[in-house]
Amino acid sequence: MREKIQKLYEEINFIGYYTSKNNDIHYIDKAKELFPQIQEFSDWFLKENIFGIDEVFYQKMQINLVDILKDCINAIEQNDRVLMLDALEYGISEYLQLFLPENGLKEEDE
Repeated sequence: MREKIQKLYEEINFIGYYTSKNNDIHYIDKAKELFPQIQEFSDWFLKENIFGIDEVFYQKMQINLVDILKDCINAIEQNDRVLMLDALEYGISEYLQLFLPENGLKEEDE
């Protein structure tokens, strides 16, 4: 799962960078292509508290993640690029970072 998380994190950041740099208006279309991976990550995260964290804190994290996913749906329905960018880059990406090496980049095998 770690490799999938790394790939999704990189793809979210890439589409944000690419669409900003190139004034590309298709951010939502590009984001929609990531939804199978976002769904897989969300299902994995929401399934159970495999992290050993405080149950109350985990439940708050679950609620927050569901709210972020709702923001993604609203962004699609409203064709709202800003909401989608916020939901992915400051929502989903924050969750993904929890499972990445400290610097957020892929660790090299030595």
